[in-house]
Amino acid sequence: MQNSIVPYRYDPNRNKEKKGRNKKIVIKVLNGETYDNVGIEHHISRERVRQIVLKYCRSTDYVKNRMGKSSVSWMDLSTLREHKHQIIKEINKL
Repeated sequence: MQNSIVPYRYDPNRNKEKKGRNKKIVIKVLNGETYDNVGIEHHISRERVRQIVLKYCRSTDYVKNRMGKSSVSWMDLSTLREHKHQIIKEINKL
């Protein structure tokens, strides 16, 4: 019996698909869905959902501009949900 090695095949559309999926994840969480429910729907852990949400929210200019000017923790989900309309608008631009 020989071990056959399956070569890695690069899929250039994979990143586009993940980017679209991640935007949907962020929008669902900001609109009130729990990390658990979103994770189950997309077959990922709730910790990964949390990481995706924070990554995308940190990348928006809206959050970047306010993080330095405020003592409010922008990594708190309730704070992100309070500003969801502005954050979602910027995430759709990405």
